[in-house]
Amino acid sequence: MSILSLFSRNSSINHFSELAKRHAGSDPFAKREILLAASTSNATDWLREFKEDFEGMDAWQRRAFLFCARSFPADERKFFINRWTYPRPFDAIVAKWAKQGP
Repeated sequence: MSILSLFSRNSSINHFSELAKRHAGSDPFAKREILLAASTSNATDWLREFKEDFEGMDAWQRRAFLFCARSFPADERKFFINRWTYPRPFDAIVAKWAKQGP
């Protein structure tokens, strides 16, 4: 987790293609870090492929995906975020922040 966390914060290493290959077979904690690494690497198209998986993600993955969704095109971002309800206050705050966009 520590190593994956490092990758999610460092965009100067050209590493995302290798992480993307590992996403499908990873545990939820690793998937969260790979999602964050995708955001750092500006892999928005790759992230958009996981919109339909949002409901099945665990709570921390959903928060990470909401964080990443901030980079989606404005209309797509608003539609995606408005599609869901956020019962936890922190999730609602992250969703509101992500909806504002970059």
